[in-house]
Amino acid sequence: MALGESAESLKSLEQERLRRITSTVPVGFFEADPQGNLMWATPRFCDMAGMTEADAYGRGWMDAIDPQDRALVERAWSDAVTNGKAAELRFRFVRERDKIDARLLFAPILDTAGMPLSFSAAVTNISDFVDNAKTLEQSIAHFRVMAEAMPQLAWIAAADGAIEYFNKPWLDYTGLTLADMDRVGEKGVVHPDDVGRTWERWNTALATGEPYEVEYRLRRRSDGTYRWFIARATPVRDPDGRVARWIGTATDIDAQERANANLRFVIDASAQLSESYDVEAICRNLANLAIDRVADWCFVTLLDERDTYTTTAMAHRDPERLQYVQRVGERYPVRAGGTLDRCVRNNAPLLLARVDPAQIRDAAEDAEHLSLLKSLEMRSVMIVPLATEKGFVYGALSMVSSESGRAFTPEDLAVCRMVAQRAAAAIHTAKAFDEERRRSQRLHLIARASELIFESFDLQATFENVCAFIVAEMADLAYIMQIEDGAALRTVAFAHRDPDKAAIAAHLRGQRTLRPDAEEDAVRMLAQHRASIHSGVTLEQVLPNMWEYLAPDVRSLNVHSAITVPLYSRGETLGALVAYWCDTPRDYVEDDLPVFSDLGRRLSIAVDHVKALQRERRIAEALQQALLPSGDMLPEHSDLTFNAEYRPSSNESEVGGDWYDAVTLPDGTIMVSVGDVTGRGLEAAGLMGTLRQAINMAAMYERDPRRILDDVDFQLRSRRSQAIVTAFVGFIDPEHKTLRYANAGHPPPLLRRERELFELRSNGGLPLGLRDRVAEEVTQSVSLENAELLALYTDGLVEGTRDLAFGERRLRQVASSQAILYVRNPARFLCDGCIPFEAQDDTAVLTVLFGERTQWSFDAENAQAAHDARAQFIAALRENAEPDFDFDAAELVFGELIGNVVRHAPGPIDVQLDWSPSGPVLHVTDRGKGFIRDAMLPADPLSESGRGLYIISQLTRGARIERIPGYGNHLAVELRR
Repeated sequence: MALGESAESLKSLEQERLRRITSTVPVGFFEADPQGNLMWATPRFCDMAGMTEADAYGRGWMDAIDPQDRALVERAWSDAVTNGKAAELRFRFVRERDKIDARLLFAPILDTAGMPLSFSAAVTNISDFVDNAKTLEQSIAHFRVMAEAMPQLAWIAAADGAIEYFNKPWLDYTGLTLADMDRVGEKGVVHPDDVGRTWERWNTALATGEPYEVEYRLRRRSDGTYRWFIARATPVRDPDGRVARWIGTATDIDAQERANANLRFVIDASAQLSESYDVEAICRNLANLAIDRVADWCFVTLLDERDTYTTTAMAHRDPERLQYVQRVGERYPVRAGGTLDRCVRNNAPLLLARVDPAQIRDAAEDAEHLSLLKSLEMRSVMIVPLATEKGFVYGALSMVSSESGRAFTPEDLAVCRMVAQRAAAAIHTAKAFDEERRRSQRLHLIARASELIFESFDLQATFENVCAFIVAEMADLAYIMQIEDGAALRTVAFAHRDPDKAAIAAHLRGQRTLRPDAEEDAVRMLAQHRASIHSGVTLEQVLPNMWEYLAPDVRSLNVHSAITVPLYSRGETLGALVAYWCDTPRDYVEDDLPVFSDLGRRLSIAVDHVKALQRERRIAEALQQALLPSGDMLPEHSDLTFNAEYRPSSNESEVGGDWYDAVTLPDGTIMVSVGDVTGRGLEAAGLMGTLRQAINMAAMYERDPRRILDDVDFQLRSRRSQAIVTAFVGFIDPEHKTLRYANAGHPPPLLRRERELFELRSNGGLPLGLRDRVAEEVTQSVSLENAELLALYTDGLVEGTRDLAFGERRLRQVASSQAILYVRNPARFLCDGCIPFEAQDDTAVLTVLFGERTQWSFDAENAQAAHDARAQFIAALRENAEPDFDFDAAELVFGELIGNVVRHAPGPIDVQLDWSPSGPVLHVTDRGKGFIRDAMLPADPLSESGRGLYIISQLTRGARIERIPGYGNHLAVELRR
């Protein structure tokens, strides 16, 4: 009890001492939480504010601030909460009989994670001595008093950067006085890797007068380890605005940095370990990643079936040190019963947070081994078994901390065990894969190769796949050459078993590797269409036939056996497939010829087939695009907006006969049509163009849609065409707001009116080519009064998923969305929202939007376009809104919305300003992922996210968020008048 009473007494004395100090200086002090609620204040502060101590508590002190200055203070306070930095500003207190000018200097008190717990502030009455420099000096002096009680490392520097003061926590941590720092300099405290960046930032701050911030590692005197700190400094200016002092703090963020590094290590390791099925590559990637994230040295040691350890990978940033350890370390294999062996045998990790020199001496086998171990400069060590979840151990992962001064912790060990387990799983998978590959039979090779050859119409991808397959099964190197212009041999694809040599072989891609004479001989030999084997290949035989600049690459490939297979079809020589054994001690024999010859024949057929399809598709696509109207050919009308979109089939060998059209007739009526010709290819595309033009010509003298369809049907049948065509024809009368239409077996268009969706069904018209088999239907008419959207489409829009019911539901869902009325191109919006990537049918869509619109579209990365759109948005508001409209709030809302999209949804952005009876509505549509609306401030008010929607909710009458699956988000904000 005596000890407790003594501590309490000491605490009371310290508090009383602080009260006496603060009561004797002409400065008012207070402390407030991040929300600005005053928790403690000195009487002098209350006197300056003209308030009682009770009235000042909470946010009461804000009431004493001049209303003209209150927003300034609140904004500065909010900024300090956001960036966690000190701030200084001037404002005025309004008292009962007078006003006083005051200067407020406040700084955050941070927790160990670098987040503000509260703010300490000093307020000085500068009414009578604004230009008196003593006020500034007094404030600095009082900051020193407060800095001694801060948990952060704090310091004060002169305007030129010379350090004048360190607080006690700094001196205790570093063990250096101000005189020591002048003598030793920062190089004795800051980690060597961080010194350059630290000085660069500090010199920049001194030159510009901007706040200083840097993350660096500081050496702790007690154990010599380096810990991460975030250092911040704010300039303190005199009444003339010149920098008079710098006030700085350094907050320990080592735990946060370690957690982030460990998290990155786990995430990156999980990604990289799953990328390879090669055990050595897995170990190499793991070692390199470890030294990049958590260690200075990393060793991956594997235990093989003979119970022998092999260091499969080791890594360090210094290549010279690494080479020395690799060279000398080979003489000292892992000993049975040694530390690493015990960890592996017992499947038990080891953590040495601090390595003792005696431990190094005990582990050394001889003087040279001791020298090797000392060269590692081990400060901390972790050894973790590479064990799968089921307990199968493949070896060990060893981490060493040296020059970084890092001391590994149990948390580091837990992370290392997690990564080691995933590495073991990757090694297990790689070994199983390799075993399965060795067991695979050659009889499966041709079947698999055939799949690779014919699974794609991308010829380059096919070549690359075939080469990769060959080196995986029966070669070290493979490449494919094509004959150009009947005489030139050019390498178009390659693959090598060894990743390092693959980079060398890559130099041959796209090259004509042979000299003219040798190239001519090679083409002549390929024209004989016979495969050949070349064993005992020497450089003396190869190099004279090749260009001199390729000689170094060819030498490094070390080829010694080759097999050449001509590629030909219909008598035309297309090129060659060549495979080599390089480092593998094997030679090609006659038994290999049938497999390679069969592979060459299949590849030749594929090449010929793809070329034929590509020719047909190029012609069909060119014809189809020429037959469809482009966007600038669609009608323009003040109250109508026409958009169209055509999406070809994902099958590269097919082109369909879908069309759309819209034409303004001489009397102002607008004819619209959409249709689909059965079949694929050039014939379908050509017939599509003929029918579209026939409908256009008929519309010039006939205004009855049903008669137009009958006339075109007659023309189609009179030519004895076997094609069946669905079509829809309609006439829009913009003046009377009506649509007259007829349908020939086509999917009914959708009309959206007053937020309801209607299908424009007819009374049973048959497709073109079959209309002579049914009684005439009657032309339909529908009012377009209050219409919002008209969508004409072909069946690919609803049949892309091969589930018609789902496709129709999906179409109605997208067409019913609010977003479709506010995007730049509703036709493209429908296609994006309804058509899957692998759709097998082509699609044509034509949309009509009703009413005028003020709209902007730009890419999220185009900052200038966004800036221009904001200016035009405000200009549109000023032109149409009332004079007392809050334009500043509207501009802020616009900026928050667009800024959020830029951060989270890169891609195109559509913005539209709409006028509802209750006022203007801002619509923003993006292509990002969905999000949950929360109009409240986040639990942590200093969080970098979550405040945007809160700000918007405070400045608007309401906001609606609409998620469009497969497309993006639509946000509608009702602006306040």
